[in-house]
Amino acid sequence: MTPEEIVRDFKTRYQNTFVFAKSPDKDKEILCRVDGIASHRDRQAVIQLSSNEYGKLMINLASNYELKFRFPNVGSFQYGRDSFYITRLAPHRQYQRGLCASNHRIGFCADGVNPMGEHPTRFSLDMVEAAFRQEKYRGDEAFHMLMKETHRSVAIANRFSMCQSLNNSKYPVLFLNHTYLGHVDDNLVFVPAKGAEVMAESAQQALLEI
Repeated sequence: MTPEEIVRDFKTRYQNTFVFAKSPDKDKEILCRVDGIASHRDRQAVIQLSSNEYGKLMINLASNYELKFRFPNVGSFQYGRDSFYITRLAPHRQYQRGLCASNHRIGFCADGVNPMGEHPTRFSLDMVEAAFRQEKYRGDEAFHMLMKETHRSVAIANRFSMCQSLNNSKYPVLFLNHTYLGHVDDNLVFVPAKGAEVMAESAQQALLEI
């Protein structure tokens, strides 16, 4: 391939995706966003990366740096005061190899009850790092966090999230990804909404999982 073809192919596959970069002289992987690639008169090409840890990075395409492509587990995760979820997409054609909005979706747990419909969340380094950390809480911890109003929503086991009441009720509500399932009473018992009874056992297990 010519240098121009290499740059064009790299942009198609990797630009604006999230990857882990590993330096040949450090036993450490850094989550990065691939900002772009540019031709260079003295090198094959230069890859432009962004990271929270080191800021902007520029590496030679022909260097010994490794770019590793990994995806976080699907499910709920905590990011600040809110719970989000990440799911995989199966597009008809997938050209991009790294994590991006073409092959994954990140959403806010309560988007499913928003009258305007579900809103995908912008991929950022902070958000993607949180998706890989998969921070979650026990059901009783989540309940007390919501009662104290320190959080708006809390990620619990599997793909479930607990959220502050949506209708002025004192009871928190439960979501599976962005799907509303019912509420949680004072005894940490799941009370399913109409049509969500089939999820009662799984939801209760998520509330009690340690």
